[in-house]
Amino acid sequence: MYHYYDSTIGPFVILSELSEFENSSFVKISIDEFDLNTVSFTYGDSMPTFSPAVISGKEYFRKIFNYEGILEMINKYGLPQLWNDDGRYGYERYIEAHIWSDKTINNYR
Repeated sequence: MYHYYDSTIGPFVILSELSEFENSSFVKISIDEFDLNTVSFTYGDSMPTFSPAVISGKEYFRKIFNYEGILEMINKYGLPQLWNDDGRYGYERYIEAHIWSDKTINNYR
């Protein structure tokens, strides 16, 4: 399993701490290598963020952000993996990146 991240947002370590992913690894790719039109983000896991079963009045729920937008949320609320690493405050445990093109990632395969 690979986790893609840039150094501003940081690595996703939650999965690698689970026993079923104990042999996982990651690839560090600078955001500068991506066409930012092919990357989107959610503040927290995208599944509960867009689930009708999860009710939240938080401004970042049910929203997809571009790079500048997610940096604004990080500046406003901090990195969720720092304030909610164990999940006790909700589903926001990390910033999820969605890469919509294989162009950059193919350079690392």
